[in-house]
Amino acid sequence: MNIGKAALAGSAIISSGFLGIASASAQTPPTIRYGSVRAEDAPRELLRHGEPGLVLMEFTIDTEGRVSHCAIVVSSGYDALDAYSCKIWGKRVRYYPARNAQDEPVEGTTTHAIRWDTRPR
Repeated sequence: MNIGKAALAGSAIISSGFLGIASASAQTPPTIRYGSVRAEDAPRELLRHGEPGLVLMEFTIDTEGRVSHCAIVVSSGYDALDAYSCKIWGKRVRYYPARNAQDEPVEGTTTHAIRWDTRPR
């Protein structure tokens, strides 16, 4: 399991971690090629009460390295925050696709968590 990517800017903190999972047809799981969700991406209108939100998402990554599907594994408790998390991650992050035994790109899945927190530090 890989844990990584933490961002701090102003009073917003975003921390995230991911677990790549090779699908039945994949030899290697998808891995992040570039992109991240930044502190300034924190949805302030959704976090206006100052409570942090943790969202665990499972992504299907296509053979081009793009998120083709997002499913909420663990909800923040707020549908709008869950949907926003999927949308912003799919918009900002690209992957190296999963690969099969012949080293060809195949669809794969990966799981990623984002902890949104706008409380003052």
